[in-house]
Amino acid sequence: MDKETRREFEATIGAQRLAMEVILFSLFSELERLGVLTQPSLQRIFDQADDTLIASALQLGDKAPPEYVTRAMQIVEQIRAQLGIPKD
Repeated sequence: MDKETRREFEATIGAQRLAMEVILFSLFSELERLGVLTQPSLQRIFDQADDTLIASALQLGDKAPPEYVTRAMQIVEQIRAQLGIPKD
């Protein structure tokens, strides 16, 4: 992959990630405002996301670069912080 193609690919992935974060943030905020999601249920959702990432990392082993899982966990924690959801 040449530099321009790689840069374009990374820009697309970055834009998709940002879009998903904003949609997820807006969705959770609206569901919380409506009383559909409580703080404890939001905590469980994010705890489950952490657990799923750890299990995926263990299952994939050397098949996926370790920075993918680390970065994904950081993103989950960033979104958790943006929503003001504490860890257990």
